[in-house]
Amino acid sequence: MLDGDTKAYYEASLRYLQEAKEKIHSLRTEVRELRKDYKDHLDTAEYLFDQAFQKSKENYTKLLNRTASQVVTAMDYEVSSKLNQLNALRHQTKAKTQKAEDIEAEVMTLRRRIDDAKICSDHEYRLIQNIRNLENKLEKAAMKSSETVHIGRTYEAIRHKLIEEKSTYTTTVETLETEIRRCSAKLVEVKLVSEDAVTLRDQARAELKRHEEIIYSQKKRRELEVVNMRRTLDACKGEPMPTRTLVVSSAVYIIDCFYPHHHGRKNYS
Repeated sequence: MLDGDTKAYYEASLRYLQEAKEKIHSLRTEVRELRKDYKDHLDTAEYLFDQAFQKSKENYTKLLNRTASQVVTAMDYEVSSKLNQLNALRHQTKAKTQKAEDIEAEVMTLRRRIDDAKICSDHEYRLIQNIRNLENKLEKAAMKSSETVHIGRTYEAIRHKLIEEKSTYTTTVETLETEIRRCSAKLVEVKLVSEDAVTLRDQARAELKRHEEIIYSQKKRRELEVVNMRRTLDACKGEPMPTRTLVVSSAVYIIDCFYPHHHGRKNYS
């Protein structure tokens, strides 16, 4: 009876071991696929990051010459594109996380079966070691999955940042347009004032030149009159003339020369 039970227990253990081997082989295949998918995901994430920051610089340059409505439309399209990419990455992360959890549950089930079998042969020991190594690899896969979740959160932060920039960009553009219009009007006023100032300057220069010419002509005329007056005085020196009359005539002549508009003089003759 005991031999029959031992044989049945041994056959059941062999069956469990065979199932464990097949499951381990299947898990190894899935782990290789997960590694490949994770590598592709990292490459895609890095590419998207580079494209996002590169496009942000290019789009900023392109949006400078657009109107406010065109800028809002472009930002809406960019945010929608980023949201679609983020949703795709979330779906992939969720599927891979669920697959890792399923694999971990299956490994735990196999461990319980192996612990229940109580087989300590070298072959079974190596099998247990392989299972433990596989558990370590699964833990690494879980860590990489958490990194994927972190990348998803980063994309979420980028999305919120884009939404904030979208909400404030229109106001900023309108403020800049208002300031440009105000400065343009002020520039027109300054140009008009400058033109008026130039005109007044030219008029003042012309007036000053005219006054200088008048003063110069008056100066020359007075010099000529003084010369004539000296000649007259020299000519009069040789003729006898009462002193009083000569002094009065000379004074009157001088007054007429230097004060031609003087009309209140007295007649001393």
